[in-house]
Amino acid sequence: LLWDGGTRVLVQLSPQFRGRVAGLCGDFDGDASNDLRSRQGVLEPTAELAAHSWRLSTLCPEPGDLP
Repeated sequence: LLWDGGTRVLVQLSPQFRGRVAGLCGDFDGDASNDLRSRQGVLEPTAELAAHSWRLSTLCPEPGDLP
């Protein structure tokens, strides 16, 4: 895990995790077209909706228009 001190994080996984993870960074199966899956497994149309499904607190605001 590498962090640039700002807003970017780089996550690198070993090949043994291919297709065995899920979350905000996708499922690491080599197919970027299915990376926007919600926590419920639904393929979301936007990154905002996919990310919102993985929130841990109900205090996080609902997704909406970006400022």
